[in-house]
Amino acid sequence: MKDFIKFTFIFSIPFIIITGWYLITDPFKVLREHINYHAGVYALNRDVVSTRTFLRNRLTLKYNSFIFGSSRSQAFKCADWKKHLPPDAKTFHFDANSEGIWGVWKKICYLDSIGQPIKYVLLVTDRNFFGLTGNDDGHLFIKDPAITHDSRIKFQYSFFKTLSDPKFLLANLDYTVFRKRRPYMADYFNWRNDSFDLKTNDIFYGWDHDIAADSLAYYKKAIKAFYQRTPSIHSSDMDSAPFNLIKTYLLAIRKIFIRQGTNYKIIISPLYDQEKIYGNVRTFLEQAFGKDHVYDFSGVNEYTIPLENYYEASHFRPFVANKIMDSIYR
Repeated sequence: MKDFIKFTFIFSIPFIIITGWYLITDPFKVLREHINYHAGVYALNRDVVSTRTFLRNRLTLKYNSFIFGSSRSQAFKCADWKKHLPPDAKTFHFDANSEGIWGVWKKICYLDSIGQPIKYVLLVTDRNFFGLTGNDDGHLFIKDPAITHDSRIKFQYSFFKTLSDPKFLLANLDYTVFRKRRPYMADYFNWRNDSFDLKTNDIFYGWDHDIAADSLAYYKKAIKAFYQRTPSIHSSDMDSAPFNLIKTYLLAIRKIFIRQGTNYKIIISPLYDQEKIYGNVRTFLEQAFGKDHVYDFSGVNEYTIPLENYYEASHFRPFVANKIMDSIYR
């Protein structure tokens, strides 16, 4: 019996150490509130950062205008958007990693439920956005339970599971010892020289500094991140099962917008892949929200052709977003 207890204790030591590390250091900044979520090297969950920044500031800054979307929405900066809005607009960027229609639906329902004014909205979507119709259990993508009201235990487990993953432990040990940034570490660390607005929640990507310093060198190096495009000429339709869910979420969002008298614009982003938005999704967007509120920049066009409009194959640049806003807020 003593041997069994000894063996159990020895076997549990790594678990005890990892648990202590998680509880004491809060490496992913999900256990406690933080004034600055951006200090440190670990990649963070943007849904958590956005949600908790909003909750910390909402009463003092009195937000009433929101940009929703994935990291691609970060091309749209609050200061630039505010130029197109009335003086009473108080802007906040409520983005999340790989945000989808389900996540935005949850956020808008939550804001409405707490009596949050939603006067102006810029909803930044794309083809991938409409394919994300549920929560994700990955530590970078799972939604903050303050918004979803999902299990907080499941939420914390997602981060603890990552912390105890041998791949993460190896990457952390490797970086701690050698201080070298290796490609396999990308899912766990964020080394970009980004800057952040702690009030609006905007991110200013460090890539812009690199491009400004030497654009030729940047794109010579980044060319590996681009691929040969073979866009479809015609829009396909989304399968009926997810499309029915999307319609439910969109109608719920429209209902809130109508009740709150929200002034909204829905943008279908100009992605590098040049794939058109799903035909039935676009048709329903226009039917539900009005053609004069939906702006489709997907496919092959002046925004998607130039390589220099993108940092890499996933994110378009702020000057592209500014051109879009200039065109839709006339």
